[in-house]
Amino acid sequence: MTGFEKKVFEFIDRWGLIKQGEKILVAVSGGKDSMALLHFLVSKKERLGCEICVANMDHGLRDDSGREEAVMIASFCEKHDVPFYHERRDVTQYHKNNRGLSLEEAARIVRYDFLFNAREKLGADKIALAHHLNDLVETMLMRIARGTGLKGVISMKPMNNSIIRPLLSVGVQEILDYVTINMIPYKEDPTNVLEVYDRNFIRMRIVPLFKELNASFEDAIYRFYMNIMESYNIIEEKVRSFISSLETETENGKVQRCFGELDIFLKEQDALVAEVVREIVMRLSEDGYPPSRERIEAFMKLLGKQDRRWTIEFKEDIKSSRLGKYIFFYRGDLFESMKDDVDEVIEKLPVRVSTRFGEIILNYEKGKLELKEKFDGKKVCPCTLKVLKFPLRFRRVKCEDRMIPFGSKKEKEVFKIIKESGMTGFITRIPVLENADGTILWVPGIRAAEQCRVSDSEDGYALFRFERR
Repeated sequence: MTGFEKKVFEFIDRWGLIKQGEKILVAVSGGKDSMALLHFLVSKKERLGCEICVANMDHGLRDDSGREEAVMIASFCEKHDVPFYHERRDVTQYHKNNRGLSLEEAARIVRYDFLFNAREKLGADKIALAHHLNDLVETMLMRIARGTGLKGVISMKPMNNSIIRPLLSVGVQEILDYVTINMIPYKEDPTNVLEVYDRNFIRMRIVPLFKELNASFEDAIYRFYMNIMESYNIIEEKVRSFISSLETETENGKVQRCFGELDIFLKEQDALVAEVVREIVMRLSEDGYPPSRERIEAFMKLLGKQDRRWTIEFKEDIKSSRLGKYIFFYRGDLFESMKDDVDEVIEKLPVRVSTRFGEIILNYEKGKLELKEKFDGKKVCPCTLKVLKFPLRFRRVKCEDRMIPFGSKKEKEVFKIIKESGMTGFITRIPVLENADGTILWVPGIRAAEQCRVSDSEDGYALFRFERR
């Protein structure tokens, strides 16, 4: 085993990048880095216990070069019996349509969108990228130059969700030696020698100056990176725990909205809250980048004020609002994004209402309420006819909603009742049954109101049923 192979194996083992039985999608551009990664994984797949497939995207930025690279990669894959997936994407057009992005940023967004689509089509578990030690150094310097925080410094991680970087501990010279010794075909990217891109400017102009100060500059930066990452892992775990306590709604795996009580933000240290906000905005953002420090500081100032209603915009129409005791994070307009998908006026019974959670049936029952029946107030709720006032209304729960829970004498926030029930999902999607006078009678699947109580003397009552999908 060569020194290169040993180093990569140790890195994969240390970070648990590849598990037995996993299918790994290798992102291959055709350059020496990605071809070295492909060759290594294909030649060692039996030892790693994994399957390999390949995805290549032509950015359309370099005339016919992308097509030539695709042909070369396809030939390699055919020779080694590896599934190959290729697409051409128009990065230039995407850049024109998103003027706030640099060309590099536009290419990055398009590339990751392609890779995640390819992973789904090929049924892969993880995506392997060929970022190496020199890429890590350049990224760190570029982010430091732009005033990043700890999270930005260590953004290029060995593993980030389904993204893995097996070559992150090896330098570009080691990769060049590997492809030379193994006679691995590759295409040189001509843009790597142009200084028009920030990364290449750092590679050609800045790094050589640091190497005059320390010949082992890349290794020193790698130690610096590892030290920070070990420390930041503690912060990151606290951030994950905090965010898990928030109510979050996702669509197609993408966060759309989330919210939590003001008190949980106020009781934590400012530094942790700032990291939480950065992470939430990144999850909401299309480009995955955090908001500026100025925006974070503005948010923290608003958080400490007594105002019960405010809104701040972070970036790309991503905002946070305080409504009473709750803090919301969302894209676009909060009230439009929370527009009722359940809003049904009920003039009379019987009636059946369909919601995203299930079927709700409201009916009349004759005779006295049989106590031996199991009316838990969640899925089956009897209600006295004395309290019913038409029209009833099924609508989505609101922040200001309050009710007297069955068996209680005190009014309580409906949000808190729902959270205490252990209901998962986005709370504001849950429907409530409202009387004509505005009283909340029932939260389907959660709790009935005390006002619904049926006395022993009543001959007949309304019965609400909830049949979960």
